[in-house]
Amino acid sequence: DDDRALRTGLQCTEALISNGIMVQLLKRMTGRESPLTASSKSGTWRFFPNIVKYQKDQPKYYSFPSGHLSTAIATLTVIAENYPESNYVKPIGYSVVGLLGVGLVAKDMHWFSDFPLAAALGYEVGKIITSRNNPMEPRHQSTNDFSFSFMPVFLTGGAGVDFLLSF
Repeated sequence: DDDRALRTGLQCTEALISNGIMVQLLKRMTGRESPLTASSKSGTWRFFPNIVKYQKDQPKYYSFPSGHLSTAIATLTVIAENYPESNYVKPIGYSVVGLLGVGLVAKDMHWFSDFPLAAALGYEVGKIITSRNNPMEPRHQSTNDFSFSFMPVFLTGGAGVDFLLSF
């Protein structure tokens, strides 16, 4: 009977799905090698790799951006936004995310340069989801504000990215 916990769980699920779709689209567009299979000092980028080749040898193409880090930050953002009175969620959460990043680099799964976009993506996904579903914070309409957002779109003929600008 805890509405806030239920809302947080549903928002985390939405964040995982939305973030996963965006990360997969970016991975399939950038095609960066992981350190484990790197053929150059900083990993080769193969923009828009062949889908069949990508599926057969994913470590050659799936390093950028880090889905692990992006998902962790999206989840952390949703939890932190739903429990703003908690003084330990952010410090502990960001510490764990930092350790996760170091572990991913140590295991040759990612480069440190895979993390900035992943962190920004995860944070924005979490903020967007909580800002439009969070009854704890009243929304104020202002005529001077503008915002924009991106969202994946799937149609019968293919897929794309939808851009929304509000002003």
